[in-house]
Order: sequence, then C-alpha cells, then structure tokens
Amino acid sequence: MFEDAIGSRVGRQGFAGLLLMALMALTACSGTSSSNTSSSSSTRGSTSSATCGSIPTVRPADSSGELSKLPGSISAWYNGADAPILNSAWSDWKPKHAAPYTVGISYGALTNPFQTGFFNAIQRDLRQSATIKNVVAYSIPGSTDIQVQLQQYNSLVQQGVDLIFMQPTGTAADQPAIEAAGQAGIPTVGIISNVQSTYVLNVDPNEFVDATRTTSILLKNMKGKGTVVEVHGIQGVQVDTDAFKAFGLMLKNCPNVSVAGEVVGNFAPPAAKAAMLQFLTTHPQKIDAVFQTATMGAAIMQAFQQAGRPVAPLNDIQAAAGSIGYWLRNKGKYHGAGAASGPVGNANLTARMGLRLLGGQGPKLNTLFFQDPLITDSNVSAFGQSSWDINTPGTVEPPPSAYIPDSTLDNLFNHPENKQGTTI
Repeated sequence: MFEDAIGSRVGRQGFAGLLLMALMALTACSGTSSSNTSSSSSTRGSTSSATCGSIPTVRPADSSGELSKLPGSISAWYNGADAPILNSAWSDWKPKHAAPYTVGISYGALTNPFQTGFFNAIQRDLRQSATIKNVVAYSIPGSTDIQVQLQQYNSLVQQGVDLIFMQPTGTAADQPAIEAAGQAGIPTVGIISNVQSTYVLNVDPNEFVDATRTTSILLKNMKGKGTVVEVHGIQGVQVDTDAFKAFGLMLKNCPNVSVAGEVVGNFAPPAAKAAMLQFLTTHPQKIDAVFQTATMGAAIMQAFQQAGRPVAPLNDIQAAAGSIGYWLRNKGKYHGAGAASGPVGNANLTARMGLRLLGGQGPKLNTLFFQDPLITDSNVSAFGQSSWDINTPGTVEPPPSAYIPDSTLDNLFNHPENKQGTTI
C-alpha cells in the first residue's frame, strides 16, 4: 500500500480477522504472569545489550522462484515471511466472460473502526470500477463464527460470482472451500491474510516488519534496559503469532529487558483496556514500554491513565486516532513509535489487486506483502490533528500520496499492460 515504507507482514496461513487483521474479537482475557510469557528471558539469547534494538533479517523460502527476480526494493518487502512464497494459480488466468463482473466479499466481524471502515471502503472502491456490475458483501456476527463465514463463502460460490474477497476467520476450516472454489475457476483475494494456497492472491501488511521497526525504536529509547508488557490481539491468529515472533527475536538481543507478563486484548478496545487495567492493578512495578499486536494503542493508554500510572510508550501498530492524539498533546514527554495502516488505504490496495486479477494481468506470486508508514517523534504531526486527544475515535489514515503507485505494482504481474478497468 505504501511506496516509501513497504515490507511484508510475515508469511501466514491467514489472518483471522485484522485486524488484519481479523481484528474483531468481542471478549477480554485476563493477564498472565511473566513465568509463562512466550518471550521470557529463558528463551532469549545471550547477545550483548549493545545490539538491543537491531532488526533481524529473516528471508522467506521462495518456492516460486519469482521473488529473487523482483527489484530489490520490492523483494525486501517479504522479510520475515515464515511460509514459502508460492506461484499464483492465476498467472495466466482471465475470467470466463467479458466485463462487467460480479464480485463477492466474505468478511470478518465489524467489531472495531478498522473493520467497519475497510468493509465500507472496499465496496465503495469496487463499485467505482466500470467493470464491476454487482458487489455481494457479507460479514459475520462474531470473530469465532467460522461456520457462518463458510456458509456465506459457499453461498457466493453458488451464486456464481467471478471473484471473492475474503478475510479468513480460520484457515484450517476455510482452506478446503477456497481450494474448491479455485478449482472451479473462482479466485479468492485474501484480505490482510496469507492463506497458503496458490488459489489465493493474498494482500497482506507485514506484521513482522511493523513489529520489529516499532519495537526497535522503543528498545533504543529504553537504552536496552527496563520492563515491558506484551498485549496479544487474538492468540493463535497469524497476525498475532507474527507480532510475537518479532517481539521474541528482538528481545533475544536485550538481556537487560524483562517481560512482566502478557495480556490478551482481542483487537477490541474495550477488551484491551479491561485486560490491561486488570494487569496494572496486580503489577505495581514500573512499565517502560508496551508491545501490542495492533489497533489497541489508545485503549492501552486509557488503562494506564485510569490506573493512575504514567502512560508507557507503545508500538502503535495500526495506530488509533486516540493514541496519536495523546502523543501530539504530550510531545517532548511521550516518545512512542507507530505504523499507520488505515482501512481506506488497505481497502484501496486490495480492491486494485482484485481488479488487476479480473483484468487478466496474471499475478506472479500468491502474496503481496506491504509495509505501513512508520510514525516517529519527528513526523507524528503529519499523521494527526491538533484537535485529537486520547478519546478521539477511529484509526489513522495515511494520505493517498503514500499508496503504492501502479507503476510499482506492475512488477508483480505478468501482463501489466492489461490496464482496462483495473484502476479506480
């Protein structure tokens, strides 16, 4: 989605919500002690704290053979991918009939502003294309309604749509249906996901890179010493696994940083606030930073305020307006790090990739990873408004000037010359 800051959100088998990404849970979970944290000191290496904050390079397996052929600035987007990068089953595909087309959307639960904003924006963008006749859109009631999503997805297949956009809730259950649709000639565009199938064109922010870059800033500001708390989104979904993999690798180089514990925020602001508040009431020690998966920054800050504690700097991935508002009102005293991943920009990129597929451009790979723009002390003013404060609702939306240009996306397709109907 963004040219100057593009990366990959590690290889995944699907983002069950997003926020990404399945960012859609409804309930909170209580905090746990540091004795069972995934990145506790017992799991770390013994490297010197002089390297604390350095970002690891983890190159993906390129079973497609295509990744190494891309320009270096683009192949670098894929740093940290766990799963192999695959060839696309749609590399020379064209729809069975000429435009206009009917597309379906199988989406997650609308439990936070990102989810709702993306769901509305992608429908709006698709309807702006002259090649789209109809958009059939479904969302599920709750984040665990996997069977409901499967029913909706299969309904789209039975309706004979030409293309399906899907935010997978659970890939173990979703993948057979996706494979069956693919074999029937219906492609799926994965929304903030990495389903390991050649039949899916995943469009996926790189959670690994977002997490390592923002965490690096916090660790360097801490000078490699202190205590942190880690906040899960939904444990088990790939975006959360990717973020915690990044946290663990970063902390291997930080023997003087301890993890006080982990809490679960379910990507839902009320749940995140409640879980963090519960943790703070039972852990009186100083907290120097918070590492969170995504979207929960403002809620975590509010918990610190309600507990009467100094607000700890956090890695504001999928930055919220409230957390940026707090940052702007406390410049010089608060030093955080963030990644801007707005629903409108994400939806625009996903829609453009789907339209290119319908246009017969033929993707080379099964996944496009991208990296969100980084928010720092030096540029935070460009991402917020002076009227914002910690209670301002919504997410931070990068300007359209930050979107990946079409000329860059052309490198990912075999037939980029097929432009008709692919722009919005």
